[in-house]
Amino acid sequence: MPMKALLSAAIRASDDSVRSLLHGRGTTTLSIILGSAQGQIVGANVGDSRIFSWRSGELTQLSIDDTLENELRQLPAGDMSALRARGLMGSLSQAIGEAGRTANDLKINFIDGDRFSKGAILASDGAWKEAPDGFKAVLSHAELASDAMRRVIALATWAGGTDNISLIAIDDVRKLIRSVDWNDPVESRRGRATVWHGDTKLVLMESSERAMSGGPLHNEGQAKPVDTHEAPKRPSKPRKNQQARKKPPQPKEEDSRQLAFDVKADERQGKEQHQAAIKPKVEISTDRDD
Repeated sequence: MPMKALLSAAIRASDDSVRSLLHGRGTTTLSIILGSAQGQIVGANVGDSRIFSWRSGELTQLSIDDTLENELRQLPAGDMSALRARGLMGSLSQAIGEAGRTANDLKINFIDGDRFSKGAILASDGAWKEAPDGFKAVLSHAELASDAMRRVIALATWAGGTDNISLIAIDDVRKLIRSVDWNDPVESRRGRATVWHGDTKLVLMESSERAMSGGPLHNEGQAKPVDTHEAPKRPSKPRKNQQARKKPPQPKEEDSRQLAFDVKADERQGKEQHQAAIKPKVEISTDRDD
């Protein structure tokens, strides 16, 4: 299937899912980049979540916001005065999950892969709208994706933080796609996500045990299987108001589709802290070296 057709099908399926779940009580926006084993790349956006081509010293917006004024600009005599008078500048012309239409009515704006010359930024409107000039200045001077994430989230928060602030920063789109071992089965790949929440970094890494075997991962605090071979019972005299003893509940099998995460511990924390960090399965760190 061609890349644009595949991406279109995925977006329309998402649109149907959100509409089915919320029944028109809420919508969302979307920006996405899709890559293939053959090195093909295509991007798309719906709403005002934006996609940028990014490299140190340069930030270029590739996506087009789905707003009423952009729709009017495509008309021969697009007049913005009515929108300004009614305070509708920036209002969305479409979003994911809208009621009163079907996924086939969704207009998808595609971005060709040759426009991703180096890195990329995917940002919700909460990340760029509060301080658009500052957003551009910060990303134009950030050399690493980790710097871009931390600084943009801090800036948007300081500028008001009135909306969801979501950002994905990719140092090199093509290098990221080449780094994927497409020959390995999906179950054996080891996944990792680095999430910034303010000045706090969360490193989530899929468990190597689960990644290799696909089986459930048991934490130390979980109940152990119960021995079903009972020893011969000695006769005992019944006691008044004696309550029957309940057998310990058998541990439920975990859903193999659920991801488990191990800790990516900082080597500088020492062996003892590393052992203590293993238990919660998630590391919270402010280390900015990665």
